[in-house]
Order: sequence, then C-alpha cells, then structure tokens
Amino acid sequence: MELHIENSQKVTSLFGYWPKFCDAKFRYFSFEVSERDEERIQIRLLYLDVDKSIGAEIEILFSGVSRIDINNLYDENVLDELVIVRNDADSNYNIELQACCGISGQFNCERIVVGKVIERDF
Repeated sequence: MELHIENSQKVTSLFGYWPKFCDAKFRYFSFEVSERDEERIQIRLLYLDVDKSIGAEIEILFSGVSRIDINNLYDENVLDELVIVRNDADSNYNIELQACCGISGQFNCERIVVGKVIERDF
C-alpha cells in the first residue's frame, strides 16, 4: 500500500526522494491533545543530504495518534531512521522513531501532514 503523506511533495521536490531522515536532528518535538480530544505529535527535523549538499528543516504533524511509547528525551536528539508503515487493514500508520541518541519509540496515527519545509545552508 502506498504511503499517503499530505504535502510530501514539499520534501520530495527539494531532495528528489522521501528520506529515511538518517542523522536528522530534532529541532522540536511536541505532544498535545486538541480541543476536540485528538492527540497529535509534531516534530521538526533538521535533515542534511551530504551527497547533494542540501539541507532543510522539515515539520511533520501526526494526528489521530494512539498507542504512544516514546522514551529518552535528551539534550540532543538524533534519528537513525524515521520508519513509516501503512497498515493495510485500517489505512492507519505505524511510526517508529529509531534513535542514534535521544528520542526513540513508536506510535500509531491516522494522518501525516508535512508542514513547513525551510531550506537551510549546508
């Protein structure tokens, strides 16, 4: 099943692909419950593609979040990989934050939206 990440073209048009976000630094991480009792996680990652000398700060919002198991918030948090798998049975997503250091864990969500993508000097 194809991943359907809203506004993903903001990322793919810059890098030419959807990255695994290896070695991306967390610039922001939040968990909130909206006024409609919807749980959301928002992250902002600084990702660099050294081969292409391209960098960007990428905001991703996960909504309809459930089954949250997040650990290890450190001073510096770096991903090894952001794993996104779409569940065929219900079209929800299984998200895994594989860490180099810091934040790690997993959760499920109903929707993924790319927010701001700000190109950064390398």
